[in-house]
Amino acid sequence: YDGDDGLGGDFMRTNASGWATGSYDFAEMFPSFQKLEPGDVVIFANIKETVERSQSPYSKKIAGIISTRPGFLAGENKPGEYPVALAGRVPTKVSLENGPIEIGDPLTTSSQTGFAMKATESGSIIGYALEPYDGGAEKILVFVNVGHYEVPVTVSDQPIPSSYNSSSNFSSLDLTGTLYMHGNLISDIGALSGLENKWEIKEDGTVSTHALLNMVIKSYQGEEVETTAVASPEVFISLSGTTTLENGQAIVSFEEVYPEFNDIISTVAPIRVFVTPNAPVSLYVSEKNHNGFSVQAISENTNGVEVDWMVQAYRKDYEPEKYLELQTEKTDTDTGTEVLLEDSSTKDSSIEEKTNEQDLQEQDQIEETANTVEQIISETKNEVEPQEIQEQVSEETVQIDEPTPSVSSEDEIKDPSVESQQKDLSFLGNSSE
Repeated sequence: YDGDDGLGGDFMRTNASGWATGSYDFAEMFPSFQKLEPGDVVIFANIKETVERSQSPYSKKIAGIISTRPGFLAGENKPGEYPVALAGRVPTKVSLENGPIEIGDPLTTSSQTGFAMKATESGSIIGYALEPYDGGAEKILVFVNVGHYEVPVTVSDQPIPSSYNSSSNFSSLDLTGTLYMHGNLISDIGALSGLENKWEIKEDGTVSTHALLNMVIKSYQGEEVETTAVASPEVFISLSGTTTLENGQAIVSFEEVYPEFNDIISTVAPIRVFVTPNAPVSLYVSEKNHNGFSVQAISENTNGVEVDWMVQAYRKDYEPEKYLELQTEKTDTDTGTEVLLEDSSTKDSSIEEKTNEQDLQEQDQIEETANTVEQIISETKNEVEPQEIQEQVSEETVQIDEPTPSVSSEDEIKDPSVESQQKDLSFLGNSSE
């Protein structure tokens, strides 16, 4: 024992290569207002630095176990203080409150004062059993390791099997610990989300994150290099390549470069084409659509000049709304034109039918008038001389717009019906002829 003053003094020293002891635990002296004995399970009391026997299951204030014979002891040997084993192997009082104890079972406080029991729930533990116990002597050897224990995920008190099918159903699975799959798959997931929805894999497969999308690529030197994905507010698909000018022109067909490209891009939204010649020439994109594009050179002597190009196209079903609206308006306009032409054709047909109907009506009137004239002539034949009637009809026919002449007294027809029939002939005009 070195009783010198200073930081290096007041320690027990040895020149040997180490210490040896016949006991197995490390303990420290703690005061207590209770009379404790070896093997008691103790917890921290409500008074500073003091301990007391445990009294309830799964206490969160476990201090340790009263040591029987500590291998190493810290603190002073004062009245009312007891060696509390903090690590190592210690004889411990146990009960069968949670059933028989097997080697390796986690142990926690029980409802029996100062005794430990097998832990069957998640919570604080004293350590692990080094001996089995199913009754008899009340003490077994325990490895002191105060900490927290998580019960493995179980279903109906049975360990989770390696796989589940339709016969194994869960309404919910609430875990407070880590789920280890040991290289196995989790399949048929509807969606996944992180804490506070900072990241999410949605049901349709969309990945959403408040941070970054990173990819790790192994370099030629074998080092892992982290890269970050480029973000865009629009959904584009890109394609790039190189073409060669011939006679001042180059035509790029997506079918020849990547046949599936124009099958997955929008056909209603325009594409964007970027070209870079590998020589000092001027050129422009003369035509473009979802099948390809053409490049036209302005400069002369451009044969054989290579042109690098890149195309950006909207992904199919993800075009901006404005292009879909324009397409809808165009479709409506084409449909309206067809309807208008159909209406015009129907109208012309209706007019033609109406004209034919009017012609038939006029023809009927002419025939009816002719019949009336014949009837009048027939009725008056015996009363008026034919020559006089013919002269009178001829005179009235020539003078269509003049008032009907009066009949002379000697030729006057006294029958009112005959007089009325003669006046009505004036509207015929030349039709009587």
